[in-house]
Amino acid sequence: MKRIASIIFALTLLMTSVYVSSCKKKKEDATPKDGLTTESNEAQSQWDDVLKISEDAMMTNSQSRTEAININCATVTASTSSGIFIGQFTIDFGSGTLCSDGRTRSGQVIVKYTGKYRTAGTIIQSTTNNYFVNGKQIIGCRTVKNTNGTVLNVIDSALPDSSGYAQIIYPNGGGTTTWKSTRIRTWTAGSSTTTLSDDIYSIAGTASGVSKEGKAYSMNITNLIVKLECFLTYYIYMPAGGTIDIITTEGTRSINYGNGVSCDRNVTFTAIDGKTYELSL
Repeated sequence: MKRIASIIFALTLLMTSVYVSSCKKKKEDATPKDGLTTESNEAQSQWDDVLKISEDAMMTNSQSRTEAININCATVTASTSSGIFIGQFTIDFGSGTLCSDGRTRSGQVIVKYTGKYRTAGTIIQSTTNNYFVNGKQIIGCRTVKNTNGTVLNVIDSALPDSSGYAQIIYPNGGGTTTWKSTRIRTWTAGSSTTTLSDDIYSIAGTASGVSKEGKAYSMNITNLIVKLECFLTYYIYMPAGGTIDIITTEGTRSINYGNGVSCDRNVTFTAIDGKTYELSL
């Protein structure tokens, strides 16, 4: 899978980084605080993590791979499935296991698939079952549909083929965040080679949700350009280009990552009041 999961998972750190970096500016320059930024990042992070776990299980257990990231904190059981699916993996973290990434997980992620990830027409569904990460319960499903080998539709929802919202339930009565997302991930370069550094992806789509304070938001993701060269050579865990907008009734925040050429940590952050900030994350 050529480390797709590693790159996708890395994207989840970005919005929080912008939020933290902007708050380090002197008081009169600080951007307005908005929990939606943090919570939408949390939802994105958790579901990208589910995808990473699912892909690692498939690659480690059903295909020859020498660079798989071992799921060393879970028991992975392969079995047959039903309907359109030819098989499934049950990834069981038990009653609570500290994993190598520093997160404690419990419960299960159940992965059903119709074929290999890179095969056109393949559908992979990853559904949670009493699944917790650091005390937060993650409820819902991520569905990945490979349309032609290089274009993949990625959907986060309550259940497979559902238009409902996935949920994050925070511990100790901390509230619930809801989230759903539809994105298209296109492998624009490097799909025909085994070399990682020439891989480039374009990601676009939308998301929406409601924060634990009851505030609704939507998100537009426009042509995020992800270059594995940046990750492998410079260890820069962020897109080289594209924008993300978070929209609420109060206004819109946006993050512009550049023109897709340079591997750097520079972004332009536009706050709700229209002020722009040049930040290095």
